[in-house]
Amino acid sequence: MAPKPPPPPPMDLANMRQNGVRYVTAFCIDCHHEANVLADRWGDEETVPGLARHFRCSECGSRKVQVRPAWHLRS
Repeated sequence: MAPKPPPPPPMDLANMRQNGVRYVTAFCIDCHHEANVLADRWGDEETVPGLARHFRCSECGSRKVQVRPAWHLRS
């Protein structure tokens, strides 16, 4: 069996913006709250998953947050 290829690098905000997306969805692992956040304040080199370090859940205060592009808000 052939070895699996390495996973692609995480999406950066430049790539996300080139695909017409300006918002990310932050999802709390602990309480399942989610919020859409405008990502304009961060630079193009920032990765989408890397934004998680900037977030805390506004419902439960957890820092266990996953971040992904908000494709449903694509322009």
